[in-house]
Amino acid sequence: MGGMDDMEKKMRDKPKDAPEAPKEDLIDWAKGRARAVLEKGDLKGAVDTMVADLTKNPDMQAQMPMIAMMAMSLKADPEFDEKKVSDFIEGF
Repeated sequence: MGGMDDMEKKMRDKPKDAPEAPKEDLIDWAKGRARAVLEKGDLKGAVDTMVADLTKNPDMQAQMPMIAMMAMSLKADPEFDEKKVSDFIEGF
């Protein structure tokens, strides 16, 4: 046993450096992490980081399917670039 159950638990659990604070603080924390990945030039990684961190916020659960679809659409955009990723991150 374990395997997938452990992986699913890790996906639900907040990272150790995530704030134990209001939704806005968690969103600011997620933005900061995504910006750091973007600054390294990893566009898709920045989008994935933002989405993954937002899943840790219980207040965002109802919106996650829409956010995930937005992220997939963004990454599939033939004109995918740093500005579009930045706009995605800052849109929260």
